[in-house]
Formats: sequence, C-alpha cells, structure tokens
Amino acid sequence: MTSNLKTIKEVAPLLNCAEITLRRLIAARKIPYHKVGCRYLFSEEDIFEYLNNVKVEQVKERSVL
Repeated sequence: MTSNLKTIKEVAPLLNCAEITLRRLIAARKIPYHKVGCRYLFSEEDIFEYLNNVKVEQVKERSVL
C-alpha cells in the first residue's frame, strides 16, 4: 500500500501547483490526505478522484452597457 502513497513534493506537480498551495489545501481540508507523524501523504486514487471532482464554474458572458 505504501507504494501508491505520495508526498507533497510528488503531488504538487501532478496538480500543477506549488507546494505551498498544496499545503493551503491541506490546511483548509479541501484535499484528502493521510498524516503519518509529521508527514502528509496522498493516495493516488484520492488525488485522481479529487481532480475529477474539482469543477470550475463557467463565467457567464456579461452584456456591456
């Protein structure tokens, strides 16, 4: 099981974000993680599920007055 657990350094590039951004997601509890001692670990399944569930709302076109 430990073979599919990844560290912050490994996950940040997968999410195309900085490590500090990933730490902020952890602090806000917006991303699933496992804490082992002082280390934060992420399962591959949880990361891919997170990526599939994160949605950005489309900006609606505004009319210019």
